[in-house]
Order: sequence, then structure tokens, then C-alpha cells
Amino acid sequence: MNDQEKFQAEEARRVHDRIRAQEDLHNRAAIESGAAAIKTIILANGGAIVAVLAFLGNIAGKENIEVKQIADAAQSLMWFAGGISAGLGCMLTAYLTNLNNANTAASHNLTWEHPHVSPDHEHRRYYWFSRGWQWTSIFTGAVAWGCFVYGIIEVRETLLKLAAT
Repeated sequence: MNDQEKFQAEEARRVHDRIRAQEDLHNRAAIESGAAAIKTIILANGGAIVAVLAFLGNIAGKENIEVKQIADAAQSLMWFAGGISAGLGCMLTAYLTNLNNANTAASHNLTWEHPHVSPDHEHRRYYWFSRGWQWTSIFTGAVAWGCFVYGIIEVRETLLKLAAT
């Protein structure tokens, strides 16, 4: 191997290492931030369920509260449960996004000639699956958050009705 070939091989190694390090960094960041957001959505909805159940348990023993009023207040539980379900769907689709991101990042042909990296035949498919799961995850996360917000609005409406009686 002449000096030019040695230089080219060393340059290729540096490019390959840089690409791999970048892949690892992006995958780690995506997984960590996505997991934190999803856990927050699920915990917010779960915490709201606990709070509503505690409130209902507290008012259930009051003499001037009717069963229908408690049932009306319990309706918000369905929104919070829907938020948890959507959050779990978001968790699943985030996993599928990360899996396809990892597959996209790994679907390169590493060569000794410049530019040293080229996408393989699976790259485009993994990329588009990744984008599809990513948008699905964003959508289900938004649905989970929307369920939480709507549940809070419904709790407020119920409290206003209870206060009026």
C-alpha cells in the first residue's frame, strides 16, 4: 500500500468513526428526550386520575351529593384513561421510530474510496418508516396531551356544577 492509499484509508477510518459517533449521539438524544416527554404525559394523566378518584371518594360521603353528580364527575376519568392509552401508543411508536432511525443510520455502505459512506438499498425504506412512525408518535402524544387538557376542562365544568348546587 503506497502513501496515498494509506492516507486515504486513514481518512476513511476517521469519516467512518465520525459517522458512527454521530449516529450514537443522535439516537441517544432522541431516545432520552422522547422517553421523558412520554413519561410526563402518562404521569400527568395518571396523576389526574388519582386526584379525581380522591376527590370523588371525599365527596361521596357527603349528604347533599347525589350519585348522578358523582357519576358526572367521574366522566373525566375516561379522558384521562384515554390520555394514558394514547401515551402508551406514543411510547410504542416512539420505539418504532427509534428502531427505524437506528436501522437508517446503520444502512450505509462503508467504503475506502471518497466519500467513504453511501446509503445502501434499505436506507430509503428505513428512513420513510422512521418518518411515518415519528409523525404517528407526535400525533399520539398530542392526543394524550389533548385528553389531559380536555379532562381538566371537564373536571372544572363538573366542579362549577357542584358548586352551583
